[in-house]
Amino acid sequence: REMAAPVFAVPSGPLRGEYDGVLVLTDLEADDAVALKVLATRLRGVPMLVVVGEGDTDKTEFAKGLLCWLGLDEGTVVVQSRRSGTPFPAPLRALYEEEASRSAAQVQALPDTSAPSAQALPVLSPAGNDVESAREKFAGVQVELFLGRTSRPLALLLKPPHELVHVSPSALARTAGAMYGSFNLVQLRNRHWPAQKGTGEGKRAEA
Repeated sequence: REMAAPVFAVPSGPLRGEYDGVLVLTDLEADDAVALKVLATRLRGVPMLVVVGEGDTDKTEFAKGLLCWLGLDEGTVVVQSRRSGTPFPAPLRALYEEEASRSAAQVQALPDTSAPSAQALPVLSPAGNDVESAREKFAGVQVELFLGRTSRPLALLLKPPHELVHVSPSALARTAGAMYGSFNLVQLRNRHWPAQKGTGEGKRAEA
């Protein structure tokens, strides 16, 4: 008798059900790490795509170290998306670097071949912003592919979900989701629809 594939089960509430794939968008700051730790036991074995972004550094190795520590590395794929000019907290950076240096994570990190020199470019320079846009679009493609491989996906949106702008409406319509709102929605609007900033429509969207 075949064993059933692992699923992420939500026992109650608006998202009650079983999900065969989990998409995580995260900036890897402390609140996100805590959220993943709380959910880790139920996430183990479930296919995951973890998209990291924001901050002034590539967080691929940080994510691999954290996922290994939580026991979530097997079958998980990590993609680096858009960075920002915000400095990543030094204490967190030190913790992640320490964990990444001693982990033997099985996480697959997908390189973005469209931006091979991203590491060397200043985030806020014109060329740097072009690279960050390319990273965001690449991550969006990976999100689309991941959602297409699952029959009932769940998205945990813990950072501004820029990548979803590049995902088809049909893929989004079949995806359940939970997110940190407010700031993340404001950042999403300011990046992609800046003309609405400060308008009545924009303020209603924030509310």
